[in-house]
Amino acid sequence: MRTDLARALNIKVNQVRILTPYIGGDFGDKGNVERQHIIAALLARKTKRPVKLEFTREENYLGTHHRYPTHGTSNTASRRMGR
Repeated sequence: MRTDLARALNIKVNQVRILTPYIGGDFGDKGNVERQHIIAALLARKTKRPVKLEFTREENYLGTHHRYPTHGTSNTASRRMGR
């Protein structure tokens, strides 16, 4: 995310600081830069102050990107005795 934000803002990566104490793992596609991240970074640059970006659970589902749907197939088999 730092690399992508730095590229979007045309600054060096070491000039980007991201604190994510509650992010958990990267399951659910949390590592991508989206428009709200760039807006927060632009606000921080303009105000010269840190910007906290926080969503309620409902806002997270309504306003952010989620993993793309996938389709998988599986074949299973068993013998007469259930093995």
